[in-house]
This record gives sequence, structure tokens and C-alpha cells, in this order.
Amino acid sequence: VYIGRDHRYFQDRFQGVPSAGYTQLFKNMLAGKGIHLMLNTAAQDILTLHDDGTIDAIGAPFSGTVIYTGMLDELFGYVHGELPYRSVRMDFQTMKVDRYQHAATTNYPCNYDFTRITEFKQIHPCTAAQGVTTLLREYPQAYERGKNTAYYPIFTDEAKKAYDAYAEDAKKYKTLLLVGRLAEYRYYDMDDAVRRALDLYREAFAPAEDTTY
Repeated sequence: VYIGRDHRYFQDRFQGVPSAGYTQLFKNMLAGKGIHLMLNTAAQDILTLHDDGTIDAIGAPFSGTVIYTGMLDELFGYVHGELPYRSVRMDFQTMKVDRYQHAATTNYPCNYDFTRITEFKQIHPCTAAQGVTTLLREYPQAYERGKNTAYYPIFTDEAKKAYDAYAEDAKKYKTLLLVGRLAEYRYYDMDDAVRRALDLYREAFAPAEDTTY
């Protein structure tokens, strides 16, 4: 429970978002010459993990590093059972008002189908249009494979035991690196996710003495 008058999305002393937004951030990263983007493609469609610890990619042996950010139970064909997740239905609404609510995010813990409303122009005001605002209502729901998206790991003893079994299987593949909410089955906010990715890069690819980002 947090009680206070800080109306920001988080209460961290230093906060920020990409200057041109997250969409442009990812567009910039994907524009690299060494990146080939394949949309609507499941990892299982292009990766084959062999019992001897080798990996095939697109039908051929692959000796490079595979950085996997998807669901680990899915990658291994659910051999230890499905890991439980919570999903969210996200409904967007654009309204012809300059501002809808007093804070960037307002929670609705009781007597509502949705849990919170986020008004994006209060998070990224430099791109905000006058006289119009876009809201996001989040409706919690159970995760159903093939029907919606897994967002939040459900931390139970049984789930941890199953994930540990998958993580042990993953250790067989020396060139397979796991990172992110789904692959590591843990909760990350965006700043933590970025830091984890940078730390993984430093550990796996950068010289040992390089501690800068």
C-alpha cells in the first residue's frame, strides 16, 4: 500500500521515458544492418534444440548465440507442464478532452472490472496534442494459451519447481541465453528489463574489465 501525494507513475527519484517514445526506440534498434526481422514467427518454427546440446536455426546447425526472451515452457514443448501466468485485456479509448484524470495512472481496486486507467499524455507530455487524450483501461484475466498474451508470472511453489526444471534443461545448451520476464519467469519493470539486458550483454560479450554502458 502506498500513500502519498506523488502523482507520478513511479516514486523513484529519477524517472524517464525515451525522448521519441518506445516505438521509435525499437525501430532504431531494429534498423541495424545485422538484424533480419521475422514477424509472426514462433521460436519453435525456426529453432530445434537437440538432446546433445546443439541447436539448429532455420533447418541448419547454428553455432552462434541464441538470446531467448519468450516463454521457456513453450520452447521445451511443455514437457514439465505449463507455467501459470496472468494476462490483461487492454482497451484503448481516445477522447476529445484535454485531460481525463489527475494522474498518469489511477488505480481502481474495488467494484470495477478494470484495475487501472493510464493516460499517456501525462507520461510523455512532449508529444501530447491539445484537446484530445488517449486512455488505456486494463482488465485482468487468466492466461489461456493461444487465446491471449502472458504478462505476469504467477509465483507459486509448484510454478517455481516447474520453471527450475526448464531452467535446468536450458543449461544443456551453452549458446542459449535467457533474459526477460517470460524466459526468466520473473517480474521486471522496464528499467529493470533494460538493466538486465545490459548486464547480460556485459557478462556474455563485453570484456571483463568493461563495466560501462
